[in-house]
Amino acid sequence: MTLFGFFAGETVFEASGKDAAKIFNLCMRERIPYGKTAWDGECFLLTCTGRAAARLSALCEKEGIALAVRNQSGLKTLVARYRGRLGLFIGFFLVLALFALSRGVIWRIRVEGNERLSEARILCLLAENGVEVGAPLGKVVPDFVEGNILLAEKDISWIAVSVKGTTVNVELRETVRAESKSENAANLVALCDGQIERIEVYDGNVTVKKGDVVRQGELLASGVYDTGEGGTLRATRAYGEVFARTVHEFSVKIPLSYEEKVYTGREWSEKSVNFFGKEIKVFTNCRKAPPTCDIIYYKNDLRLFGGDPLPLRVETARYREYVLETVTLSSQQAAEYAFAGMEREMATLSETVELLEKVMSFELTDEAYILNCRVTCIENIAVTQEIKIEV
Repeated sequence: MTLFGFFAGETVFEASGKDAAKIFNLCMRERIPYGKTAWDGECFLLTCTGRAAARLSALCEKEGIALAVRNQSGLKTLVARYRGRLGLFIGFFLVLALFALSRGVIWRIRVEGNERLSEARILCLLAENGVEVGAPLGKVVPDFVEGNILLAEKDISWIAVSVKGTTVNVELRETVRAESKSENAANLVALCDGQIERIEVYDGNVTVKKGDVVRQGELLASGVYDTGEGGTLRATRAYGEVFARTVHEFSVKIPLSYEEKVYTGREWSEKSVNFFGKEIKVFTNCRKAPPTCDIIYYKNDLRLFGGDPLPLRVETARYREYVLETVTLSSQQAAEYAFAGMEREMATLSETVELLEKVMSFELTDEAYILNCRVTCIENIAVTQEIKIEV
């Protein structure tokens, strides 16, 4: 909702799809402004602000067009809903007064140019140098802030901080990272245990042969050669693939009983206003949230005539109560869950693996269904391990 819409009031109308064209024609003929339109699958929805809503409603009634009110919001609706809460309105007008006095502080920080670095990280760096929403604009010294951030964050190669009105604009460029195509000397070592089946090494000194049993981390191909010239060694980067017969074991355990959330339908909510980073609670119907409830947070930034967000945000915390109920599975149901879980475990194997044998077994206890799987396959077990050469 825009700030104008809040003060003027917004009405969402609903009508049947067959009347949509009539309503559009009526709005054009009578020059009635309208906002968002939508189709929710059953009804045509149209939003009007202020007096336009009353005019449209009266004209539709006169023309015999069925038009119903789906929802109303804004200051007038809020006043009617909380008429007995004088403190709420006093607080609201105090906030408006604070707006008038807040032209000398930062309302918004706009960050551009970041790709790898998160906006949260950049805002944290700015806050460490006194630049944050609610801070005095007069204390923002761009050169000082830029220099400190460049020293603190190596992933930023250039940054510019400027102030326009109550907005701080931050433009930056990130440090370019060269692609790591290392040509350093390296060995090929075993990723896991296995029995060598075939060797396809194109560079490096092979140290194993077909039929050898190797352990994880064992050398497969060395990146160091003996040149035969008086004991002189030459270092290279071993490259290739070594295929071995390997064995993988997976196990999935499904409890025969577990606790599941069941929502009771009882809900509570709290509303607060976040003004320049300060939270002010304005409405609650939840004295104390029960220990078993989910909390969902909603944030709605107010915008000035649909433009940039103001430093005023309405935050809602909704509490949904639930109880834990025990769910008991039959052995067949547990088996179905176990096989589905085993498929997910098997998916962790590389797509290039050549499957030779799969042996499955299960065990049913009083507490759980346990599914075990032993997989024999042929796969490339060679991984590169760079050689540290001390000079």
